[in-house]
Amino acid sequence: MNYVMSDIYGDNERFHEMLELIDLKEDDNLYILGNFVGDEGSVELLMELADSINVFPILGECDKAALDVLSLMMENLNSGNVDKPSEKIKAAAAKLAKLCGRSVMSEFLALDADAKADLIDFMSELPLFETCDAGGMAFILVPRGLGNFEKNGNKLKKYSFKDLALTKVDYDKKYITDDNVYIVSGSVPVQELGGEEKVYKSNNNICINGDLKNGGRLICLCLDTMEEFYVE
Repeated sequence: MNYVMSDIYGDNERFHEMLELIDLKEDDNLYILGNFVGDEGSVELLMELADSINVFPILGECDKAALDVLSLMMENLNSGNVDKPSEKIKAAAAKLAKLCGRSVMSEFLALDADAKADLIDFMSELPLFETCDAGGMAFILVPRGLGNFEKNGNKLKKYSFKDLALTKVDYDKKYITDDNVYIVSGSVPVQELGGEEKVYKSNNNICINGDLKNGGRLICLCLDTMEEFYVE
């Protein structure tokens, strides 16, 4: 089976509750549409994702903000300026804090040198999108949207991080004419789209962000059966 979830924000407890609920097996695939970095526990979650062979995370806005600041911190550590954060680090940390908090920074500092390097390598190699064929349908999996669609169309490799992670899907628009192709995204809470804490579907667009960050719930969708799973 192929599953997809998004916007975990470091909530390991509910993430693992969801894994138990869907009974994820070794021959299943799980895609995570970004924003897995967030509250306390983010580094633990990142390291688990890095070690997984059937979990495929995509770089979201919070994850990119974390990567930016952690990379700068690593440079600072390597240069011996541990107690002298640069203005770049301060600016990157402020951006991260605004998006999802700063706990990932202190958790990162607690790692040994090899683990720090491995974590940054893992995050640096995260893809901007994934595609999946399941249940006789095709799915384009993105963190947030398909910006510049008029220019890029279905040429996914031409899309930038800004296009995919910072630009909202237009849920009133059908991007692909083929009825068997769906765009699955997170970032935008489903409550803002349909008013309910459940999977939102419109014009072959699917949103699965249950706004866990602000007291909502974690959503997971099975792409093979379209079965919906929820963890409060």
